[in-house]
Amino acid sequence: MNSRASPTISVVMPTCNRRHLLDRVLEPLLAEPDALEVIVVVDGSRDGSYELLQAMAVRDKRLRPILIENRGMGEARLAGAQAATGEVVLLLDDDVVVARGTVAGHAGHHAATEGLVVVGSMPVGGGPQHGWRDFPRARYAEEYRRHCERWLAEPESVLPTLWAGHLSIRRRDLLALDSPALPEVTRSYHSDIDFGLRCVHAGLRGVFDPVLRAEHLYSRNHTAFLSDARGSGRSWALLHQAHASELGPLKPDFALAGLSWPARALVRRARSRRWPTRVLALLVPVLGVIRAY
Repeated sequence: MNSRASPTISVVMPTCNRRHLLDRVLEPLLAEPDALEVIVVVDGSRDGSYELLQAMAVRDKRLRPILIENRGMGEARLAGAQAATGEVVLLLDDDVVVARGTVAGHAGHHAATEGLVVVGSMPVGGGPQHGWRDFPRARYAEEYRRHCERWLAEPESVLPTLWAGHLSIRRRDLLALDSPALPEVTRSYHSDIDFGLRCVHAGLRGVFDPVLRAEHLYSRNHTAFLSDARGSGRSWALLHQAHASELGPLKPDFALAGLSWPARALVRRARSRRWPTRVLALLVPVLGVIRAY
């Protein structure tokens, strides 16, 4: 049994236009006695999120809302960490609902060892993805499951392939990280991987603990799913520029691995023409209808 005192934990949660989820994600966090404070950084939202948080903060003084102009997830996390007073920062996305005891579990890891980035699990909630609208959720859930299997088999892959929706890091380590080589990468789809690679540069070690549980309220319609796919491609291009020594050049056909030949043909043509994207927009819901996940 580790005899060192557990460090204090500040929860930092950036949010953008998700007022409808705030009650659900904050209720279990504010029920966690090990959370010193819960800092919610409203990243330029105009949906009443900040006003709701101000009203909630009257009832629980540990809730600290901060309003900033829209800067993207990376900058919002940094703003929250700068305002935090705890020794460890638990970073959570605004659609992640933690299970009881999660905050204490993160504290236990950091009490035992220095220089950690502790990643908890956050499988997609809502039950089996079997409905006709569930193609985006099913694909996302499967990709996340494969990542978790790899993290367990190859612990050294945790940071270079990071999903940052549920992780903790000592505040001093976070604030000491080098700034991004390309500032725009912090606003891109894979800003998590940029963050993870900067943690590697700083000599930190990633640890995945599936016992630290949370539920990811992931939800995308077909239009948003395709928008995420394009954002992912653009972000990979930025990552390969910012981390050329680790990632090397981006291969022209990087997005085609594992696709059937009709899909490969569509994706190739979508680079320069509009009609393949329209076909994909129609195809995604069709795949859901026929359960071709």
